[in-house]
Order: sequence, then C-alpha cells, then structure tokens
Amino acid sequence: CIGGSKIIICGITFKEDCPDIRNTRVIDLINILKRYDVEVCIVDPVVNKKEALNVYGVKVLDELPTNERFAAGIIAVPHKEFRETYPEIWENLLVKNGFFYDVKGILPRDLDVIRI
Repeated sequence: CIGGSKIIICGITFKEDCPDIRNTRVIDLINILKRYDVEVCIVDPVVNKKEALNVYGVKVLDELPTNERFAAGIIAVPHKEFRETYPEIWENLLVKNGFFYDVKGILPRDLDVIRI
C-alpha cells in the first residue's frame, strides 16, 4: 500500500538545467501519485517556482530537504545541482528500505541505497 507514503521528486522541468516547464511529463507522474494519496515533495533548483504554482498548482522547493525522510525518491530531471549532490545527502533522504528510481542514472554506483 503506497497511500500515505511520502515521495520526493527531483526535477519538474522539461529537461536538465533549463527552467522550461512546457511539455514536462513529470507533472503527469505527480498527478498519478496524488491519486494514490501519496504526499509528493517536489524539488527543482532551476524552475520558476511561481510559474510551477500558477501553471500546475504545485509547490516546488529550491533544495533537497535535510529534515525529512521519504519512502521513495524519483530523480526525474538530472539538473547539475543533483548531479553534484554528495552521496550522504541522497542516502539520508530515505527511510529504511526506501528506494530511488533514477530515471537518468545520475546516482553514484557506490551509493548505499536501493535502486530501481
């Protein structure tokens, strides 16, 4: 059962290192997860936060949270900030037995997390 779970989505823009949200498919993923009563946290360091809120009705954080843990993480857009994130930060984002779905394969291979 995924209902009530917290999932972090890294990136909402159309492509890496670009603030454009037109034609992003990430919003489809977000909307599907919300239908399953999943709490979604979106982080994107390059998107225009006001535009994301006005166009898609989603709140977006600038940085990865340091005080929250998630059942899963989805790295949807490989922004430079994500590619340069220290492994410990990725590891500390997940609860025990949490996992990452790394769409673009940016996580270091030696990272001590479950990947799908």
